[in-house]
Amino acid sequence: LYNRMFIDHDCKIRISVSPQSFTHKPTTEEVRSIHFISEIHTPSEMLNVLIQGRTMCYMFHTSGMFGQSSKRKSLYVGTQVIFIDVDYSEIPMRQCIDSLTHKPTFAYTSFSYPEKNRYRLAYCFSEPILGEKNFITAYNAIIRACGFSNEVDKLVCNQQYYGTTPKADTY
Repeated sequence: LYNRMFIDHDCKIRISVSPQSFTHKPTTEEVRSIHFISEIHTPSEMLNVLIQGRTMCYMFHTSGMFGQSSKRKSLYVGTQVIFIDVDYSEIPMRQCIDSLTHKPTFAYTSFSYPEKNRYRLAYCFSEPILGEKNFITAYNAIIRACGFSNEVDKLVCNQQYYGTTPKADTY
């Protein structure tokens, strides 16, 4: 798995991205209106899209723009990036990354940082991780390698990852 991880900021990755952007964590009502479309970005471009407040999720069996109802585990195809959603960590993002043997390709703090130590670590891969079973295996391998426990949120392939603000701390 680790030999498939990379920090090549020129590699192109297909990911689902919302055209809408937010200056705050979306409310429940706003989340219902978020739609996605498949786009291709380098890791650096992905980070730029996220600090514009746009939301990302993995790839699903859909055509064209799709909404929340299409973002189901049964429709999950795969991904070349796994987001580790760190919530309420006892240490800030930079300190966390400095302590990791396997560094993320990129990372960013959430809308609620620094009041709450919430951030996302993104691990990009040279090949897609196809199917839910392989997603879970890869996700768990990253969690174990990083030594995370209760700080990490949800192990689901149909989760979405909110963007943040241009003032966010990034890596």
